[in-house]
Formats: sequence, structure tokens, C-alpha cells
Amino acid sequence: MEGEHPQDGSPRSPAPFDSTDASANGVLIVEDDDELRALVKLVLEESGYGVIAAQNGQDALRLLGEREQRDGAKEPDLILLDMRMPVMNGWEFARRYRENGHHAPIVVLTAAVHAAQFADEIKADGWLSKPFSLNELLDAVKSHLSHSPR
Repeated sequence: MEGEHPQDGSPRSPAPFDSTDASANGVLIVEDDDELRALVKLVLEESGYGVIAAQNGQDALRLLGEREQRDGAKEPDLILLDMRMPVMNGWEFARRYRENGHHAPIVVLTAAVHAAQFADEIKADGWLSKPFSLNELLDAVKSHLSHSPR
């Protein structure tokens, strides 16, 4: 069964986002749609990924900054980024994130017809067009991470 250890059937614990364990995959979700953000977070956690979520680019930068100050937490292994959000959109988030010297791969999440163009504009590593299936989501996350969840 998915989300269980094959040896003993016990539930798999999600990897903590700010773990110093190199095998932990931290995924940052930046999405203003509350239901989609919650669903993506749940699916990734159930698949063994550590997750942090923000409702817009400003909140994401604040969360990352707070975690770095408090814990010295590393940057996420992957960012799933909506482009059209209030407060701070995906373009502005990506610009500021990169200006701070961060290099985590970014996968654009958008319902726009021009998903590839949006991804290219921010030099993202990929994109997912909304609506996407849960399998497409998991495939995109796996393909942009160098290691699998615990």
C-alpha cells in the first residue's frame, strides 16, 4: 500500500522539511488556491515528502527567511510555484528568491495557456498545467529531485 514501509506495513513518516538528513526532500508549495494547496500538501506528505506551504510569494519568502534565521534551515529541494497570486505573484517571488542567491529548482503551476512561456520567463525547471492529475504531480516532483522520499 502506498505510504507504507514494504517490510512491516507501518506508515511512512514524512521527511521533515528542514531536516539536515540529506535524504529528506523538502518541497515548498506557493499557491493561493486554499483547496489546491491543501491537496498538493497532503498528497506529497502522504508520499513521504517534507512540505511547507504558503499562499503567495511574500508569505513564502517570509517563511523561508524565518526558518533560516531560527533554525539555519536549508532551502527547499523543490518549489512548486503558482504564477498568478495576490500580494506577490510568481514572477516577483522567483526574482527575489534568485536575487538572494538561492537555486532550488522551480516548477511552475498554472492554468494559463502559456505555461511553458511563464516557466521560461522565470527560468523555471519545468511546469505543470492546471488541472493536473495526482500522478502528474508526483512524476514532476520525482523528476526534479535527485532522490526519492524515505
